[in-house]
Amino acid sequence: MKRKMECFECEYPEPFSGRHSVHKYKETGLDNITLVGVEEFKCPKCGAVYFDIPKIKQLNALIADMIMKKGQVLSGAELRYLRKQMGYSTNLFGRLIAYDPKSLSRIENGHQKVTSTFDRLVRMAYATGRRDLNYNLHDFLLKNGIKYRRLELKIADGCDWEVKMAA
Repeated sequence: MKRKMECFECEYPEPFSGRHSVHKYKETGLDNITLVGVEEFKCPKCGAVYFDIPKIKQLNALIADMIMKKGQVLSGAELRYLRKQMGYSTNLFGRLIAYDPKSLSRIENGHQKVTSTFDRLVRMAYATGRRDLNYNLHDFLLKNGIKYRRLELKIADGCDWEVKMAA
């Protein structure tokens, strides 16, 4: 597929050719998210690569939903992802949950251990802010939840995102 777009690197103004591709979605700050079926465009002049990620709000909400359902204590990066999805800076979120922003930053960056209590606090803060969703927190917090190491998200017929969990 050719699409009219201008390269941000070299300002090449001609249509690019695109192809369906797999993309490690590192823009989330998570290293275990893979997108399948997204379009990849490569500038014919300078070689810069761009991805067309449709329905990005839906995708980011789906990733947050899967993080919320995870059966293990969340990583610092996952906690940061949820905080950012809520739209809070480190300072404001720390103040809201009565937690030192410097300690919060250390947790999010993996320099301080995530306790199960802190994990639950962040999940509750996220769930409280998302009243439109049913997380069945009782099941996820008191039972085993969902176990996965890597998420693969695939765009289905260009319409909706689907989740595939890798063990």
